Amino acid sequence: MRIIIVASDQTRQNFLGEVVKVCAPRGAIDVRKAYTANDAASTVQDRDTVPFIVLSLVRSRTPDLDMPILKRDFPKVRIIVELEDDDVESAFKMLELGAFNVVSSVITKTSRLWQVFRRAIAKEPPYDPIVTVDDRNRPWGFISLPADSESFAHNDYYFAIRPTMNRLGLDLRRMDEIPIESVLLPAEKIKQAIADRPVFVTLISYPTPNVQRELEIASTLRKKIIFLRRADPGPLPSLPQIPGSVDYSTMTELAMKLFFGLGGQLSQVRPNIMRSLGQKRRRHGELIDKKFSGGLSLSENEELEKLEKALDQAEAPLYEPIMRALIDRRERLKSSQNEQRRT
Repeated sequence: MRIIIVASDQTRQNFLGEVVKVCAPRGAIDVRKAYTANDAASTVQDRDTVPFIVLSLVRSRTPDLDMPILKRDFPKVRIIVELEDDDVESAFKMLELGAFNVVSSVITKTSRLWQVFRRAIAKEPPYDPIVTVDDRNRPWGFISLPADSESFAHNDYYFAIRPTMNRLGLDLRRMDEIPIESVLLPAEKIKQAIADRPVFVTLISYPTPNVQRELEIASTLRKKIIFLRRADPGPLPSLPQIPGSVDYSTMTELAMKLFFGLGGQLSQVRPNIMRSLGQKRRRHGELIDKKFSGGLSLSENEELEKLEKALDQAEAPLYEPIMRALIDRRERLKSSQNEQRRT
């Protein structure tokens, strides 16, 4: 079995090759290396026998060109992309271009990287399901976070969890994002918010009293619970263990595990990108109708804002001739009025 590692940085070539050498059964995999995507095709004769390719974008000068070249030369091969940074938006962009999975070069354990490789070899999905998503058209989940806004949990929420939920069309909210009747006491508001949503998500890596209280409420209410845990942050609190957990070491890994684990499809990679202006207009109309008939979810509101910006940019050239004509007419009118004043 032959795999190909494409990396312009020799250090990354050697590291990724070493991961395969150490973790794979001895002699089972022959690693071929290439410095550019164009060179990859010359490293093997039968391209269809390659189970996967690792494309490292560390110090790459052409990150946007490498994927299309590999997809052209290896249309049936799974491609795993290694990003230089821990960048969730770049990860989704690589999925859009056809990547099988995306990892960050700052991933902390080689065993995690090997599990990604192993799934590509076995032709398995990138990650296992986390929970079954029954209904995407209703309030879906409550997320419990530490009260301290400086906690890493808030970075994970804003830069990994929230963008992924938007792409999945799942309405996952923090307590302060959920409107609850003001007559209720704070503790009752929290209980009501958790009760109204079938799924409870908690970043258990950062256990605080409020997180533990909310987890106890969700356990009592028999909610589907998803534990999110960063690698090596500290011990889990001694609370009932409920199936549904995601271990991760980077925001990219968290986003990919949530996306595929909650049933994400490539058609959902770009929630606000349509193949034509007509499709954007139709989707915009649907959201406007829903806004005034029954209201929009948080993710739908964000999608509407992005669609409006996209439509403004796309349609601006259509209005330029009209705008220029109006400006010319205004200038002629001003000039005529000035002439009349002088006479």
